[in-house]
Amino acid sequence: MTWSFALVSACLFLFPGFCCLAGFVYAGRVERLSAVPDIPPQSTTSFVLMIGGAIFAHLAGSGLFYLQDLACTASGRCWQLDFDPNIYKAVIARDMAFAGSDAAIFLSLLGIVALGLGTAALSMRIGQSDGVQAFFRPGSAIWLRDIARLASDSEELVLAFLMGKPGHDGVFAAYEGIVESLSPGANGQVSNIVLSDVDRFTVRVGKRGVERGGELSDPIPYLQIDQADLFNIGFNIVRLVPDEDRDVPLPPPA
Repeated sequence: MTWSFALVSACLFLFPGFCCLAGFVYAGRVERLSAVPDIPPQSTTSFVLMIGGAIFAHLAGSGLFYLQDLACTASGRCWQLDFDPNIYKAVIARDMAFAGSDAAIFLSLLGIVALGLGTAALSMRIGQSDGVQAFFRPGSAIWLRDIARLASDSEELVLAFLMGKPGHDGVFAAYEGIVESLSPGANGQVSNIVLSDVDRFTVRVGKRGVERGGELSDPIPYLQIDQADLFNIGFNIVRLVPDEDRDVPLPPPA
C-alpha cells in the first residue's frame, strides 16, 4: 500500500482534531452507565468536532509561534537553529531545508503531538459539563447520567424497582435490587439494566390500586433485564451513613 505525502500530511494536521473528538467522547462516559450511545463517527457532530478541533489547535500553535517570534525580537535572546522551527511557514513555503533536517522533523512531530494532547485535555474538560453533554446527547438521557453518578457514589445506594410485562389477570413479575449498571437506548429510555441482590415478587394492579404479593424466592445475586421485558421502572436513592456516625453514644444527662 502506497502512502502519498498529501495523505500523511492530512493525517498529521488532523491529529489534534481526532484528539478533540476522543476527548469529548471520553468525557461523556460515566461509571455504571454502560453502552452509552457515543457520538457516531459518521455524524455531522463528529465532523465539526474533528475539523473544528484541528483548526483551533493549529490556530493556537501558530499563535504560539507568533508570540515566540515577538519575544525573540523584543529580547534579542533566542536559540540559533539551522532552520526556522515554524512548521506552518515550512509547509506554505515548501521549505526543503526544513524537510532535510532531522531535528526539524522531530520537533514538528513533537509539537503536533503536544497540540493533540492539549486539545484532548481541553475538550475533556469542556465535555464534562452538563450543558455540553445535554447538547451532544439526547436530553431525555440526562436523568440516566444522574442516576449512574449516584450509583457510583460510595455514599449513595441506588435501588431500582422494576415491573415486567403484565401477566394473567393484571399480575406483574416485579424485581427490586441495587443498580450495578445502566444502558440507555437511542430514545433516552433504559434499554438494559443490571441489578444485584435482587428480590423477586408479584404485583397486582386492580381496582384497589397496586398490591404487592409475596416473595417468589430467595434473593438472587445478579439480574439483567432488557427493555423488551420492562413495563415500568423506578429508582430510590438511599444515603448511606458512615460507620463512625452509627451508634454514637449520647452524653449522660446533666
